[in-house]
Amino acid sequence: MRRVSLAVVLVLVALLTATIGAAEVVAQTQVPSPTPASTRIAWDHDGANTDRYLLIVDGGAPTDLGKPTPTGQTYSTAFPALTPGTHSLVICAENIAGRACAAPLTVAVVVVPTMPAAVRIVTGG
Repeated sequence: MRRVSLAVVLVLVALLTATIGAAEVVAQTQVPSPTPASTRIAWDHDGANTDRYLLIVDGGAPTDLGKPTPTGQTYSTAFPALTPGTHSLVICAENIAGRACAAPLTVAVVVVPTMPAAVRIVTGG
């Protein structure tokens, strides 16, 4: 279990670049496939004037996340099942007056190889 946890930590390294003076944030995060059940998407928000949150994957139809119970001002939801490749995730806050969305988070889902087993030296033919 310790080796798997270390591999997951190494794969979840994020590279973030912020453009000064612009609202745009570009991110590249690697996530293993299959994604461990403990992996979550988290965001910070005060929750004020918000009826629900939405998750939009790759510009598709929004998934209604409801209004999860926050820890302080941090909300989270389970990471969606995604195929290997690059995906765009957007979290939006919504109420009857409209929708406000965060900058997209780009996620690269990668297949992590299994660990070799029974490593040994073989001699002879």
